[in-house]
Amino acid sequence: MARRAPRFDLPHSGEGDPLPLAHRQPSCHISLMLIWSRLLTAIAGLMGAAGIGVSAYAAHMDNAPNLVTAAQFLMIHAAAIAALSLTPPRGMVLFATSLLALGAILFCGDLCLRALASRSLFPMAAPLGGMVMIEGWLFIFVSAFTRR
Repeated sequence: MARRAPRFDLPHSGEGDPLPLAHRQPSCHISLMLIWSRLLTAIAGLMGAAGIGVSAYAAHMDNAPNLVTAAQFLMIHAAAIAALSLTPPRGMVLFATSLLALGAILFCGDLCLRALASRSLFPMAAPLGGMVMIEGWLFIFVSAFTRR
């Protein structure tokens, strides 16, 4: 039997106008959350693989503290993102997980680029990435006390 693709049509009130957001069926919203959660799981896998690769490369270089730090942050945050993205999707947790992924990519990308190409991703990329990761962890804390 062939699988049917999910429908993403907007419900109508009868007059031809789509219903307001508050009256729409949540199925589209939940399926988008599932897609985003799977994307985060894939990002976690790539981050974990990159963390191992950067760690192996740093082991063969003399004095590469930025690469060691980037590898540690990639692997730690990959595990956290993978665990959080595999939980039942909730808006606050997905937002926090997205912040962790974005922050780790900015922070570690800037550290690796500085170590390997002697240039920055963009000015203040590492501090911005660090702040975004901190915000992600704080949103995870807040999500423990919310239903969303």
